[in-house]
Amino acid sequence: MGRLETEWLVLRTIGVLTFATSWAALVLGPLAPASLGPDRLARFRRTLGFVALACGTTHAGLAINALRPAPVELVTEPNLRSGVAALSLLTLAGLVSVRRVGAWLGTDSKIDALSGVWLALPLALLHAAQSSWIDTRVLVGLGVASLVALGSRLARRR
Repeated sequence: MGRLETEWLVLRTIGVLTFATSWAALVLGPLAPASLGPDRLARFRRTLGFVALACGTTHAGLAINALRPAPVELVTEPNLRSGVAALSLLTLAGLVSVRRVGAWLGTDSKIDALSGVWLALPLALLHAAQSSWIDTRVLVGLGVASLVALGSRLARRR
């Protein structure tokens, strides 16, 4: 295999992994918010949240490594800006959901973690909408699914 074929294969693999991790993060993100109770469902949903965060971080790392944007592009380019904002909010939500970090910050970790996830979700959908790789119908489906998940979450609170 020549150098050109090897480079193409590496770029193709990075593209597939970037696409797969972005989908995993978008699908698992809305399933993640859970109470911090000791029951099995809460532990399972927190695990989904950490998997979504890991996928989002992997997606960002692969994309930034492949694109090699200038640091100013992370603020000026709309797709990168919304992605960085969503990942930052998810990371903050993940950090405050860890009880020791929440206690150290003096926050009610349950409320902050849930707020962070629900604030990051529209930014993740905006990030997906600004990508040239996603079909509009799929994006509308993800938006509707997110609204249904948010509605059911709000209905359970009352």
